[in-house]
Amino acid sequence: MALHHMDDPQAILTALASRLRKGGVLIVIEGTDNKPSVGQIEAVGSAGLRQTLNMEEFAEDTMQDWFQAAGCRGEGEGFVYVVNDEVSPVPESACGVPGGLDRRLLIAASVKE
Repeated sequence: MALHHMDDPQAILTALASRLRKGGVLIVIEGTDNKPSVGQIEAVGSAGLRQTLNMEEFAEDTMQDWFQAAGCRGEGEGFVYVVNDEVSPVPESACGVPGGLDRRLLIAASVKE
């Protein structure tokens, strides 16, 4: 739940995967915006969070590419990508964004080849 803070998330996954044995599982857990409004996006920028947040959307095809580049399976058997339907509110006091944010939990996992 910190990959979104990294300048090069794919490089971090590669470094983590290098520590796994063949057949080991690399798991990413992240929050993803639940259809952020334009106001939320502008507020995140004005709150200064853009300096610490990588705003990359952790889309399935992006995660597949990152896992493959890290030496893991990026598609088919051995790759899992799930976005939870439940929305988790992040209060304004925690994120500094007026009205807070609505986030959903994303889990992506892959097996090292």
